[in-house]
Amino acid sequence: MTSAALLLALVTNFSPFIDGLEAHSRSFDFDITAQVALISTNGQSCAEIFGEHRPGLWRTIRMPLPEGAALRAGDRIRIEGRYDAAVQGAADSTPLAAFEISRTENLGPVPFPRPTQTADGTTAALCLRAIASAAGVLASVVRDESNPHFLWLVVRTAAGNFRVLTTDSEFPVGELNALKDAEVEFTGLCDTAWNWRRFLGLHLVLFGRDGLKLVKPPPASPFGGEALRLNTASPHRCREVGTVIGISSRDVFIRQDDGKFLPVTLEVGGTPPRVGTHVEVGGFIERDMNNMRLVEAVVRPTGKPPAAPETPRDLDLAVLLDRAESASRMNADAYGRVIRFRGVLNEPGVPAREARSLSVRCGAQAIPLDVAALRGRLDARLRGGCEVEVSGICSVVFESGPAGVTFPAFKGIVVIPRTGEDIRILRLPPWWTPARFAWTVGMLLALLSGILLWNAALRRAVIRKSTALLKEQVAKLEETLKVDERTRLAAELHDYLAQNLTVVSYRISAALSAFRQSRADTADYLESADRMLRSCRVDLRRCLWDLRSDTLDDPDFSRAVAKAVAPVSGKAALHIRFNVRRAQLSDSTAHTVLSICRELVSNAVLHGRAETVRIAGEVKDGAINFSVRDDGCGFDPAARPGQAEGHFGLDGIAERVKHLDGTLAVDSTPGKGTHVRITLNP
Repeated sequence: MTSAALLLALVTNFSPFIDGLEAHSRSFDFDITAQVALISTNGQSCAEIFGEHRPGLWRTIRMPLPEGAALRAGDRIRIEGRYDAAVQGAADSTPLAAFEISRTENLGPVPFPRPTQTADGTTAALCLRAIASAAGVLASVVRDESNPHFLWLVVRTAAGNFRVLTTDSEFPVGELNALKDAEVEFTGLCDTAWNWRRFLGLHLVLFGRDGLKLVKPPPASPFGGEALRLNTASPHRCREVGTVIGISSRDVFIRQDDGKFLPVTLEVGGTPPRVGTHVEVGGFIERDMNNMRLVEAVVRPTGKPPAAPETPRDLDLAVLLDRAESASRMNADAYGRVIRFRGVLNEPGVPAREARSLSVRCGAQAIPLDVAALRGRLDARLRGGCEVEVSGICSVVFESGPAGVTFPAFKGIVVIPRTGEDIRILRLPPWWTPARFAWTVGMLLALLSGILLWNAALRRAVIRKSTALLKEQVAKLEETLKVDERTRLAAELHDYLAQNLTVVSYRISAALSAFRQSRADTADYLESADRMLRSCRVDLRRCLWDLRSDTLDDPDFSRAVAKAVAPVSGKAALHIRFNVRRAQLSDSTAHTVLSICRELVSNAVLHGRAETVRIAGEVKDGAINFSVRDDGCGFDPAARPGQAEGHFGLDGIAERVKHLDGTLAVDSTPGKGTHVRITLNP
């Protein structure tokens, strides 16, 4: 049968099933039997099953279980279902979603396969895919990061460490923790594993409770181990004594009685002692890049007086954190020592006294401070920008690299203050911090923007209302001007044309009566009517000229006077000095002044035969004073002809002046010209 046909066929044994998973090319139905190694629940029940793939080589697969499936480690089960190749995954970590289980049958418990290998416990000695047995000292119990029901057991041997995988359904965590420092033999399938962060390497998948055998119980006391020495290779807990000089987020730092520096990582749930306490420590040895440390440790006070506090060493951080060939370099003599330096506290994301870590800026360097153990005990005045003096233990941080890297890169130092007094405020920051300045400027800009927007809105409202009011006032003014113009025209027509025409009518009637009676004065009546008609024609022409002229719109009133008298001035020389602004006169008053000036100039030229006419005017105490002087033949004011003789000029002027509550003075002598003075009180 071809491989394609094999994948499409019903899988009836474990080996073709594994081959189908590794192919990742086709979906297929399967019917397999296997043995349960582990049972776990993480939102969905699943079983770690295993079977023989090749002679002497075994494989494990994690399969989903239906709700209510009653299985235990060691049970042999038959599983039917379908594999979906669209859900990719390595054969060792195929997602549970790739399997659709249609039937699960428990065939009953069977003995686990006998181990074919007995190793000394190192991963190098374990053979992948083999059933193996290995012994060592149980040192640590850790829950898996992706599935907390899985438990990882770290087992120590003289040759190295290895890991064992089990579940909390088989072994409660408390039971396993009670076996720490015991010698135990483990049996299971040697397999590989990855978690979401890194490759975990080889480990044993424990065969249920049958896979754990207690060889030697743990010692009665965790402090009964041998003393810590540089060449100590015991897999059991070792013992050391010293004084606690500092506490970080994960470690307790001990100054041993012989002066050496010892980092200690407490077991999960361990309570760190107070700084300055003399303690006894029991823990497993772990060597790092700088020194030995004790892990999974327990501590207890000895009751002895502590050593005197270590005097901090003043260090130049520029020397401490030197750089060589673009790589950070540390002064190794400072590791584990209590150092002291000055700097400026960077702005923390949370209140400084509640932060787990702080940072101090020293020139171009930012030195992190681990203050997790001092939360709530720091100076309440601490905040970003404070100039501080810091004392603390100098430790180092390495960048975690891929598995197999012998020398991880040095990342930097971290300083662990021992007590709250180790961070001493030298100077509080000024009130005007950059953040506050930026906030204040932002608020002022926002306020200014609000004011500008409000002013713009008010300005638009004012403009809108002013425009509407102006339009209303213009409309009213236009209406008033129309009424005033109609009134003026009516007065003009009534005062001159209507009266003159009435007199003309009377004269013609008198002439007709005299003619019928053959009287001699008929010609006088007709001549008088003729003069009156000519006067009416002149007045009518002037009214029409006023309607068409833009003289009233001229802002220079002297020029307006010149325009008004030009049509009647003939060849006479005009000299005009009218010191009155047009804006000081209403349209009605201005029209009256122009009409009077025009009438007087016409009289001077027509009747007085003047060669020069002078017009002057001014405003004084609210009254308009102006005069017209000519060099004509003059006349006797007392004997001047009136309306009866057909002369209406001075009488019309007198009527206009009277209408504006003014005065009229005529000064003239025959042969010496005429001088007319007028005062108007509009």
